[in-house]
Amino acid sequence: MLLASILVSSPSYGDSKSGVIALNTAFGSDPATTRVVDWQTSSAGANLLQYETGNENGAFNASNAVTVTASQSTFATDDGVRYVHKINLNGLQPGTSYLYRVSDGSGRCSGIYHFLTEASNTDQFSFLTFSDTQATTQKQFADYFANSLSTALKSFPDTSFVLHTGDIVDNGSSEKTQWNYFFGALADTLPNLAFEPVSGNHDGESGGTANFLNHFNLPETNYSFIYGNCLFLVLDTNSGIQDQITWLENTVKANSSVKWKIVALHKGPYGGIHANDTDVAALRQELPPVFDECGIDLVLEGHDHAYMRSYFISNGQVVDNAGVNGVYENPKGITYIVTGACGAKTYPVFLKYWTGKTWVPPQSEIDNPNDKLFDQIYVTSDYLEINVLTTDLQKVDYLKIIKNND
Repeated sequence: MLLASILVSSPSYGDSKSGVIALNTAFGSDPATTRVVDWQTSSAGANLLQYETGNENGAFNASNAVTVTASQSTFATDDGVRYVHKINLNGLQPGTSYLYRVSDGSGRCSGIYHFLTEASNTDQFSFLTFSDTQATTQKQFADYFANSLSTALKSFPDTSFVLHTGDIVDNGSSEKTQWNYFFGALADTLPNLAFEPVSGNHDGESGGTANFLNHFNLPETNYSFIYGNCLFLVLDTNSGIQDQITWLENTVKANSSVKWKIVALHKGPYGGIHANDTDVAALRQELPPVFDECGIDLVLEGHDHAYMRSYFISNGQVVDNAGVNGVYENPKGITYIVTGACGAKTYPVFLKYWTGKTWVPPQSEIDNPNDKLFDQIYVTSDYLEINVLTTDLQKVDYLKIIKNND
């Protein structure tokens, strides 16, 4: 039986009693030909997805749509039993816009959303990075992250995807006061994005890792994908880092022809206020030698709730590269960037020998939504360009890494 009726308006995302909950998509194994979708319902009825080619503002023709059935599992939450639906869309056409909708388990379906697959032979693209959006109310999620994301997408409409370096919520074990609020604030935006998340320590709190994987259609909490000429490697610093090191080394080796390599993780080896924490100090011993050996170009971190860009680091030491106005040609070493918080918490700057640049808003502006941060990163065949911006688009930092010696 096909979906019975269409809800033209957006569904009620924070409502666990009816409708589609927590709908989001990510790339899957190949951004050009696959898309993975995850959503939840509080009813166990039809778990269907319909999709067809079509432009963002075009009409959805159900008679032309492909209908597929998602997997379904259940998990108990503090907001009742949830039914989790996951589906992998394969065989999509590169560089193609699609429309889609999903069922809510009670005979209705969501609004119409859209996504765009990666074009063949992509040689340049841009993406956005956010971190530490954790909050305690839906209004905070809306005022900070949703507001900043909306501004960023309007300012950079060609954005290919959004990368989040963790602590998406403040307590990953709670649907009622955390994930409902997060997805409720992003109801009009997130279903139309490729959203690539990192698991932070708050996301995994009190057994929240299971909840994390119930919200995002990922193979594991560490994963990789290639977009254009860049390999993205996502690590989970909550546990099991040795196995992930082996995985990272093997993944880099298997994709040695990809020019750029970017690591995303929550607790980073070179950060700020948490730098002396026992677990972070251990990561500083374990990860940088591997990153050096694997030729990583950029490491994107979270956890410290204040912007920090390191000097170029190699073998645990600062490398003195000649640069002009933030532009470096064929530099030696790796830059580590803590994106800075886009949520309710901001921490003080904490200087270390590796600290190249820091920023936090003035104390009087700590709670100002316009002073939350994001990175806009542009990747081409010759350079990485990183713009660090406040929500009101004031530039906090700039870095350009040119690599033309391959």
